[in-house]
Amino acid sequence: MLSSVIAAGGLNTESSLMELRPGEAVALHNVEIDQSGDYVTMRGIERFDGRQEPNKASYLIIGMWAIAGIVVGDLIVASPSGGYATVVGVDGANPADRRIAVINIGGPAITLSDTIVGNAIKSLPANIGARGYQAHKQYLSNAAEILRLPITTVPGINVVRGIAIYKNEVYAFRDHSDGTTARMYKSTSGGWVEVASSGFILPAGRYEFRVHNFTASAGTEKLFIVNGVNKALMFDGVTFTQLSTGMTTDAPSSIEVLPSDVLLLGYDSGSLMFGKPNDPTDFSAGTGGEIGCSDKIIGMALQPDERVAVFCENSIRMIAGKTKLSITMSVFTDSTGAKPGSIANIGDSVFISKAGLTRLGRVQSFGSFAMTALDKKFKTAIQDTVNFSVAVRGKNQYRVFSQRGFVGVTMNGSEVVGAFTGSYPVEMKCGISGFINSEEYVLLGGADGFVYRADVGASHAGEEFTRIARFAHNHLGSPQQRKKFKRLTVNADCERHEEIKVFAELDYSSGDAPRQKLSGINVGGNECYFGTAVFGESVFGAAADAINQIYLSGVGRAIAPAMIVDSAMADPVRIGGYIIETEARAKHR
Repeated sequence: MLSSVIAAGGLNTESSLMELRPGEAVALHNVEIDQSGDYVTMRGIERFDGRQEPNKASYLIIGMWAIAGIVVGDLIVASPSGGYATVVGVDGANPADRRIAVINIGGPAITLSDTIVGNAIKSLPANIGARGYQAHKQYLSNAAEILRLPITTVPGINVVRGIAIYKNEVYAFRDHSDGTTARMYKSTSGGWVEVASSGFILPAGRYEFRVHNFTASAGTEKLFIVNGVNKALMFDGVTFTQLSTGMTTDAPSSIEVLPSDVLLLGYDSGSLMFGKPNDPTDFSAGTGGEIGCSDKIIGMALQPDERVAVFCENSIRMIAGKTKLSITMSVFTDSTGAKPGSIANIGDSVFISKAGLTRLGRVQSFGSFAMTALDKKFKTAIQDTVNFSVAVRGKNQYRVFSQRGFVGVTMNGSEVVGAFTGSYPVEMKCGISGFINSEEYVLLGGADGFVYRADVGASHAGEEFTRIARFAHNHLGSPQQRKKFKRLTVNADCERHEEIKVFAELDYSSGDAPRQKLSGINVGGNECYFGTAVFGESVFGAAADAINQIYLSGVGRAIAPAMIVDSAMADPVRIGGYIIETEARAKHR
């Protein structure tokens, strides 16, 4: 009997063994869910400071008559021209076609009359690619490591406090080594450069940012900054303006802008200050004002109907209006609020309430809002402590970060496609997702002082990491019927060729389950099917037949396959499900 299982539903940490659906996963770590529901191994992270990004490394090939004395990592200088480059690959496998791969070519143009370490040049640098895909990946990995080395931490001490994207530039905040101030730094082609006018900023705090244009002129948008320890700041790319509201302790911790061009500032005390329309610097009594929430304000988020949701510690309120006389606030709920750092907009506002991960969505038929629980299947995966959250718009994902890593949720409109988890070798303390020249950047601030770009490259800044998709136990519709497992076929595909490891647990992981082994299989091309499994004495990777199927041995009531990618050079692998072939045996007694 053949049984087909489609990967669907994502991570499920809440259902019992018998309630789990076969396509769901009991572990989906560093494996995300795309909009179609497939499970896809994730890309990695790379350090970022404005220099050439390691994940964007490329190389050129120079043909050589000989390659004696040339090794990877060398800075080679062509003689007599003086042109130079860094070697990321050496290929002498074919004596008639020796090659070196290079990056960072500079100086005078290299010529055919030149020599490199005494070796004559056969052909000039060209984008002809490596000889073989594995060699290509190794050259890119070597190039990424060379580009990674000069990238530095944000200058200062302690963690990265905040990251902002403003006018296609990246800015980061970190406490200064003097211990009494923080500084703002801009990423440049030479690394982080201090914004000279930022020396007055106090250290610590949790940063929030908004970019908004309060004028009718194009190109005059400003960056607005709050952190709970300073006055609100307005930055134009060169200088700061401190925004004074008249509050005794004027240190707002949250910020938003009404569609009527009214700046809103929220305070831990529960006060909400609003300014003059079209003028974020004017909070005077005649044009601005204060509204009391009687609850600590956690954050604010613009809603689809041009209202702003004010998330408090134990309540949620809605504010709307265009002028001092028309601005009003109403109570949406007094039964729950939001955890600090958990609010992000992905179509609707998603946040962590007392009930868990929650979506605040508009109810069209009533013109109002309703809250919907999102984490019924993965509630225990959500951590009590939250560092921050981001919305990855290109993937329609919400990700919430804690000390142990992150939980991601892929949405399709208002529906949850599924959840997954992930982790990095360093705790991420802040982050932002935004667009630079139409390319989405997910930037994370580490406890180690580095800024990282997520969802790029194949490694964790050069380190190998594990991606695992472990399916739920599948009893094939008969939980007590013993079956002989004959063949397991994994439906996986990728852009080129990658190795994945497959193992399977049998019989609900009982002590009587056959011994398991782990082995690699090669995946390549589109919609390729690869068979593998090990039960008892069967060995993963045994010889396959003409259509890549492997025959198995082993008896049990259920099977739970798992797929693993351990690599610092692997491209994403899409896992669509699996097919299992069985024969019925006696019922379990």
